[in-house]
Amino acid sequence: MRLILLCVLSCIAIGCESKQGPKIVPFEEVPPALLQRARQELPEVKFDSAVRRSDGGLEIRGKDAQGKLRDVEFSAKGDLTEVE
Repeated sequence: MRLILLCVLSCIAIGCESKQGPKIVPFEEVPPALLQRARQELPEVKFDSAVRRSDGGLEIRGKDAQGKLRDVEFSAKGDLTEVE
């Protein structure tokens, strides 16, 4: 009985392992082509950080002159998906 309970609990623990969430990417590692595209889309924004999403996409973030947070999102393939 204890062995079965141990097996069940082990399976639950392994199955409930959290998926990898967003990961901060050092700004120096952002692909230059994506950074250039982000600057074309939002020329007034000073970009300073990037986040790799769990789906492989990349969000390049920065602030405009008024201090509003803006970001440009790319798919894992590098296609522009959203400008916020």
